[in-house]
Amino acid sequence: VSQRFRDADLAEDRFVSVKDGAKMCVNHDTRYSDPGDAPGNNYGIYCDEGDQLVVLDVDAHRGGDEEHDQRALVALADLGFTLRIRSPHADPDIGGHRIFKLAGDETPAELFDRVFGRKNPVPSWGEVIAKNKYVVGPGSQLDGCTKEWCERCAEPDYGWYDVEEDREIATIEPEALVEALAVDPD
Repeated sequence: VSQRFRDADLAEDRFVSVKDGAKMCVNHDTRYSDPGDAPGNNYGIYCDEGDQLVVLDVDAHRGGDEEHDQRALVALADLGFTLRIRSPHADPDIGGHRIFKLAGDETPAELFDRVFGRKNPVPSWGEVIAKNKYVVGPGSQLDGCTKEWCERCAEPDYGWYDVEEDREIATIEPEALVEALAVDPD
């Protein structure tokens, strides 16, 4: 994972310690250049406000107009291939953490604040991570979760975050990202 950040010329010191068996970050301020250097078994990929990294955390649609929901997911697929991390609750075909580098000088947080009025938009399909937030990294495992409908995360072989598509981190143009996000009803 850290090699993918080096290849994309993104800051490497972005890996943070996450509580073992959980998704809770215990220290945003101490960052590591390699996930293996973060204490414990779980770690997060931190998005700093001054960085070009943006993560689309596609979990699931929360309902609404099915045709509109489908258009929102198709718009995300049109952004192209990039490094994608599968999370335990995401649909393996469409969900997970899609990691991009934003082209240009404007950071993702600045772009989103200017266009959408918030630095970390919250669309119907999940979250957009751009400013002072993190996602759990591949190789981490949940020992359970707070989702009422989930019983699998408590089982020893489940709850894993894995690399779903091992690709280069794609660079995306601001206009293309804004257009894709604007398709979503939220």
